[in-house]
Amino acid sequence: MIKLHWQFVFLATVVLYVLIILTLPFSPIYATLFLFTLIGFWSRLPGVGIYHPLWILYNMDLVDIFVLIMAVNGYVFEAVLASIFMNLYSRACGVFPVWGPVIHDAIAMSVVSLVISPIHVFLGSNILVTMAVFTILRACIWPLFATFTYNVGIVRYVIEWVVSVITLLFINGVYVQFFGSFFSKLLDRGVAFSWPLFIFATIVIALAYILMYANSEKKPKLPKVFNKIAKPKHKQVTVERKPMEKVY
Repeated sequence: MIKLHWQFVFLATVVLYVLIILTLPFSPIYATLFLFTLIGFWSRLPGVGIYHPLWILYNMDLVDIFVLIMAVNGYVFEAVLASIFMNLYSRACGVFPVWGPVIHDAIAMSVVSLVISPIHVFLGSNILVTMAVFTILRACIWPLFATFTYNVGIVRYVIEWVVSVITLLFINGVYVQFFGSFFSKLLDRGVAFSWPLFIFATIVIALAYILMYANSEKKPKLPKVFNKIAKPKHKQVTVERKPMEKVY
């Protein structure tokens, strides 16, 4: 069963859609950044709502590629904020994994986002190579927090670290190979907002919501005000009856 706090999911989704609509007339670039954040956030939800060994589902999200695309296109501050939001708030919407690794992964991704842009230029602006460096640098920061966030032996930790890095390199490499250039071009100056991507993402989010909500362990409760509207309470009218007079 999927375990998600749907109230938090709804809140983030509505806020991001509103931000996309509000910023679209003034800055298609920022509308696109909010769209990337929305897609990345939803891509993380299966990983935080379903228990899985070795973080397989957790590593299959689109958070890495969107953070990288933002950073290498000059939106470093926005990439850091998006990284923090997509890592931490998505975890607040679910129950897996434990908070410690999630927090230090958000820190690691944010730190790498600050330095990846000049590295990208140095590597000849090869997005595939840059993603590999991004993934490795991020993974190299993880051990700095191992003492505080892991309660396992060194052998098990090393095995999990190696498996995670190999998995991330493969998954991120596939995403960049197929979608890297497309996403990067959406942030070019003067490029219009991608309505096809917006519509496609909305359809995918709607389908994901239907699928995950139907298999959710706990359905969100409507606020009391909606319950009152849906089920109005009828006041019980009591009629005071006078005692019958005795007939003599």
